[in-house]
Amino acid sequence: MLLYRITDASGQQDEWADDPAGADASVARRLGMSASDVESLRRRITVDPVVVRRDGARWRSRQVWHVRSSTSSARIYEMLRIDEAVYDH
Repeated sequence: MLLYRITDASGQQDEWADDPAGADASVARRLGMSASDVESLRRRITVDPVVVRRDGARWRSRQVWHVRSSTSSARIYEMLRIDEAVYDH
């Protein structure tokens, strides 16, 4: 299962989207631009995987994109749900 986690530049304020279009719309609202601008400004970046808890499950980032406007920035994390039954603790 895939979800998209959108954060501000500090990584503190997050919101989740069900699909890439929803993630772009969230970033557009945050940065005050159109969704088509988000697509053209989105850059894939390489970072260490991020693991977060949401609704009692753990989610791990698979891909990350950075979007920067002239005044602010946001990140979009493509998140995979961790299957606890097969996860090696």
